[in-house]
Amino acid sequence: MPDFYCLALRLCIEIAGHSHDETVEYDRHREIDMENLHITTIRYTNDDVILHSDAVRDDLSATILLLP
Repeated sequence: MPDFYCLALRLCIEIAGHSHDETVEYDRHREIDMENLHITTIRYTNDDVILHSDAVRDDLSATILLLP
């Protein structure tokens, strides 16, 4: 289940902690499934969100502008 999902933008946002280190393969398969549904997935680490929130916001804003 995604951490955040915006139906209007078909955008899935994942905030990955250390537990995601062990699920890289599973996450990749799930991302392919999302792509097949025309859903864009974007990932950030917990550290990025906590320590670099301005950069995450800017990246997310730029990503949204590029969505179809």
